[in-house]
Amino acid sequence: EVEELRKRRDSDARRLQGELESVDQKHSDLVKALAEARAETASLKATAARDAAAASEKSDALLREAEKRSEDRLAKFKAAAAEALKKAQASSQASQKNLVETCEAERAEAVAAVKDEASKHAASLKAKFAKERDDLSQRLQEAVEAVEAQALVHAERERAAA
Repeated sequence: EVEELRKRRDSDARRLQGELESVDQKHSDLVKALAEARAETASLKATAARDAAAASEKSDALLREAEKRSEDRLAKFKAAAAEALKKAQASSQASQKNLVETCEAERAEAVAAVKDEASKHAASLKAKFAKERDDLSQRLQEAVEAVEAQALVHAERERAAA
């Protein structure tokens, strides 16, 4: 009977040793998975930061380009208005006043239209890139939350296994 108890104790000890080794291996795997998840999170954060910077730079470049085009158009309109003004000065005194007023009104309308168009385009670009930046931030936040949730689940399983 003592021998049978010893055998049973030795068998239980071996079984428990095997379970302990299995738990240790699972713990090691969980620690490794957590480290990988943290590295993935860091990589996602870095990628999101780079993407946001690139989107911001692209937005700035497009805005500068739109401003340059608007300035070019404005210069053309100013030149056309100046030409019209020269023609008006060459005409008679009576018609000159009328023509000058018309040219100034056309010039003012052209300047206002160009400024309005450039403003709308710039606002559109800013909104587009702000949305892209917000989408990237949201995706990063979701990835971080998923990784953290996964780490919590692993930790709970580890505690439950212990």
